[in-house]
Amino acid sequence: MPEGFKGLFSLAIQATLWERFSSIWIAWMKINVPEYVLRVEPDWSQKMAHNLADDYLDVALTSVPHAVAGLSTEKLMDDQLILVSFTASILSECLGENYIYIDWGPAPNEQHRLAFPHIDTPTLTVGLSDQALQIILKQQGAAYLLLPTVHEKLESGVLHRVVDAPQLVVPLYLMYPENHANPETLNMALQGLRDLALAMGKVGPPDAC
Repeated sequence: MPEGFKGLFSLAIQATLWERFSSIWIAWMKINVPEYVLRVEPDWSQKMAHNLADDYLDVALTSVPHAVAGLSTEKLMDDQLILVSFTASILSECLGENYIYIDWGPAPNEQHRLAFPHIDTPTLTVGLSDQALQIILKQQGAAYLLLPTVHEKLESGVLHRVVDAPQLVVPLYLMYPENHANPETLNMALQGLRDLALAMGKVGPPDAC
């Protein structure tokens, strides 16, 4: 442990949410809990739950919570997915061979299935939203992306929102140990994530599960 630091705090963020949360939470922690070394890593939900149970992680941010003995699950917020395209298009023009499907997790995947029952097998599926964005920017196409992450590109005209496409919702959850070795630091880190969720325009207290 570097001199002057009290300990290590670890946060895992679901890979599809990495760009959305990692840098702003790190900045919040460095201001509010500067005496802790931070480890922040992208991960997948099932592995995160195991690592939490094994005390390898302190907190996980995921859209796919798992019921595990000794872990608490808390609803943090709902994030919004919109369909964006490289060129100004209507929905019927976006769901062909240039459509990129992103695996956002069970809830948004089910919403997508109900909204587009005629799409049996997308021609391209990716696991990371940043991958999809880079493909769209280089090769054109369309995909469902988080509204806040593409806001600037929509404002500048680099991307276009498909206005007749349905909006999907990604529910986000916090998972953390019920009995943490350092509850004060855990509560500070959780408060940082809650504050960031509120700052992103979400109102109301988080729901405990």
